[in-house]
Amino acid sequence: MIGQRLSHYEVIAKIGAGGMGEVYRARDTRLEREVAFKVLPEEMASNPMRLSRFQREAKTVAALNHPNIVTIHSVEEAEGVHFLTMELVTGKALDELLPSDGFPLDRFLALATPIADAVASAHTRGIVHRDLKPANVMVTDEGDRVKVLDFGLAKLSAADDLDGSSQLMTMTMTQEGLIVGTPYYMSPEQARGEAVDHRSDIFSLGVMFFEMVTGHRPFEGATAIELMSAILKDPAPALSDVRPEVPRHLGSVIGRCLEKAPEDRHQTALDVYNKLRDLELEASAVPPQAPRVGKPAVGRATLQSTPAGAGLRKAGIDVSDDVGETMRKLAVLPLLDHSPDSDQDWFAAGVHEALLRALQQIDGLQVTSRTSVLRYRGTDKLLPEIGSELGVEYLVEGSVARVGDRIRVSAQLVDASTDHQVWSGEYERDVRDVLALQSEVARTISGAIHVVLTPEAEARLSANPQVDPDTYEQYVRGLQHFDRVTKAGFRKSVEFFEQAIASDPEFAPAHAALAIAYGIAAEYGWISREQAAPRAVRAADQALHLAPKSGDAHHAQAGVAFHMDRDFAKAEERYRKALELSSSAYIYFGYGWLLSQMGRHHEAVDALERAVELDPRSPLMHGDLGWWLYGARHFERAVEEARIAIDLDPQQPESYWLLAAAQSQQGEFTRALDAFTRYEELSGDAVPSFRGYLLALAGQHDAAVSALEELEKRIKRGESQRIEAAQIHLGLGNDEKTLEVLEEAAEANVSFQPYLWPEYERLFGEPRFAHILERLRYPKPSRTTQALP
Repeated sequence: MIGQRLSHYEVIAKIGAGGMGEVYRARDTRLEREVAFKVLPEEMASNPMRLSRFQREAKTVAALNHPNIVTIHSVEEAEGVHFLTMELVTGKALDELLPSDGFPLDRFLALATPIADAVASAHTRGIVHRDLKPANVMVTDEGDRVKVLDFGLAKLSAADDLDGSSQLMTMTMTQEGLIVGTPYYMSPEQARGEAVDHRSDIFSLGVMFFEMVTGHRPFEGATAIELMSAILKDPAPALSDVRPEVPRHLGSVIGRCLEKAPEDRHQTALDVYNKLRDLELEASAVPPQAPRVGKPAVGRATLQSTPAGAGLRKAGIDVSDDVGETMRKLAVLPLLDHSPDSDQDWFAAGVHEALLRALQQIDGLQVTSRTSVLRYRGTDKLLPEIGSELGVEYLVEGSVARVGDRIRVSAQLVDASTDHQVWSGEYERDVRDVLALQSEVARTISGAIHVVLTPEAEARLSANPQVDPDTYEQYVRGLQHFDRVTKAGFRKSVEFFEQAIASDPEFAPAHAALAIAYGIAAEYGWISREQAAPRAVRAADQALHLAPKSGDAHHAQAGVAFHMDRDFAKAEERYRKALELSSSAYIYFGYGWLLSQMGRHHEAVDALERAVELDPRSPLMHGDLGWWLYGARHFERAVEEARIAIDLDPQQPESYWLLAAAQSQQGEFTRALDAFTRYEELSGDAVPSFRGYLLALAGQHDAAVSALEELEKRIKRGESQRIEAAQIHLGLGNDEKTLEVLEEAAEANVSFQPYLWPEYERLFGEPRFAHILERLRYPKPSRTTQALP
């Protein structure tokens, strides 16, 4: 073979051989570069099973793109010879470099961390190596990079073993053994000839890492049978007994890799990588900035009296920082529109929305919401600056073009801290497949940053029917109006959602969005609950019927239970289900709203802190976090969040209302009245109820009474609701009048916020107040609804 020429490759020298082929150094005469040239021997190429296995290797390795995995260039056949060309790695195998007493800690971590990273990347693509060992890891001549080799024994984790490789192995691995793998590094299930998954590789990593630290393997045997017995039965030696000077945590990491039962090991190679990365950073005394740790979101803080997220965890809600070791934080920047038609901006926005929603369904991803990233449309800021402002590690940017009935999406994934490209890709599909296309992009992105898809996430991503472009346009335009959270925006959003449903009654997202819109509109008083309820219920039920695994559908059901039925227990159950299916800032927002209405202030704050993490540049989310902090009686932090919201959007009226409320509770009445005046100027709406409340708190009794009189006139004209008078009476200390108004409200099934305003606390012992709460299905006041420490 040496000296021969196959196609445009000149074979220079033999590098090595293995059970699946001989490897040569060759020169690619077209591209004028040297490559590794792997040939399947003739006697193997004539065997259909072996040839199939070779071709499978090529496809498997070709699917991988990682700096620590050997890159495949091509798969070819010439003159009856089947071969593939790969990146030529010059250096030495790890087993040749291994000292008899193991590597020093810093050298071990420098080698082991990228090995784990490479394996994690393969696992995210469903690829199990099945023969991890030091001989299959090359260290480059410069000594600064490792390459995991020989994925020829890999198999797709979901594939069936069709080649008989689950039977007992032969005595030596130089023969074509019936069990795949190298004896010393085999997992117990592999040694027993059972089917294996990615956790078998984790065991092999443990053996490798133990050997790299100590200089010898954890399981030995004079014969193959003794070795198999040790792997199956003997406990792994404690690393601290051999190298007591290494960190105890390292012994724990490796020891868990070596557990006999797969379910007792680390469940992903990514977990192993993250733990090694932490150790590496600690050893080098560098502040922790591992890729999985993002910078804090703007304005995020935690209640000093309890750990952040404690309330949600107590309620059974996963807080992503705590599910944590595999959490990745990313943002998808607005996609550029490269369509030849000039009126396709909405379509680029729709593709952006679809990609966001697909990514939000993946466990292990924290995806910044649309409202935050839209602020960077047309920006000239550098990506690291954007990443820092959003508190993310990765950014996705790209473009979309629609030409007739075809759509082309180009995207790239960038490390936000370094501005280095991690992955890029281009896709073209029928325009009706826009949702399925974005699910495919989401899968690829998750794989590129080592997030393993759960079966549930895979099922959600696969449930994407075709959608008519006109239907999708109406839906996207509805979302854009709904984002404004105004009465006019609500009306326009409903109009577009209903048009989308008329165009395609089977399009579930439009039904869900319509139900959510009606629920919020009823709560804000933009439409009566009697008008909204039947429409919201019908839309929510249809959304759930069409998409039972959709987070938006369960969000819609939660909104109906909360805003229409006042069934708080059912609403909480639905919100929790929605959060299991989709990590959305809007779902956390709704859940926090519910918790605040129930007087569970700590949990409400936790929920909005999660919403702020997912939507860090949204004045709405910061503002509502401020309101729930106000309900928790953390007025200083409420002022803080109000100012953050104002900095993000000085023209957003609601932030000034929050600022006024919080400042009034701090005794800063002049500033509070000035802030509320700014609200009225920006909104164009005079609100005598709240102005009268502020004046009453400030001790300006006559001015408060004048505001009450103005309010009564507005009520008679139908411009305000009777319930609004309760707030001024409350501020004035007119408890009898307050109760009268609230009783009327309860009779009309009009809700209020009994646990938000501090002054209501003096009514908690009143039997009439208790009856009002019961009529409106509020929970009874408890210690959790009192001012927090």
